[in-house]
Amino acid sequence: MQDQSRVFPVSTLIENEIYGVNDVCLSIPTVVRKGGVCQRLDIDLNKIEQESLKNSAKKILEGINSIKGLI
Repeated sequence: MQDQSRVFPVSTLIENEIYGVNDVCLSIPTVVRKGGVCQRLDIDLNKIEQESLKNSAKKILEGINSIKGLI
């Protein structure tokens, strides 16, 4: 109501590869205002965190592809 910028974990399509991930929706820190999403916040991840994120994205894509096979 007051058009304040807030940071929320918003599911966003990753189109420009970040953290070695591309073409999948992930919940990442995002600045949201009254008009919607303003900016995605890229945070520094160590190697273990990056690998965990890549594995999560891989599992999501595997689920999507298995559903596509049923349609």
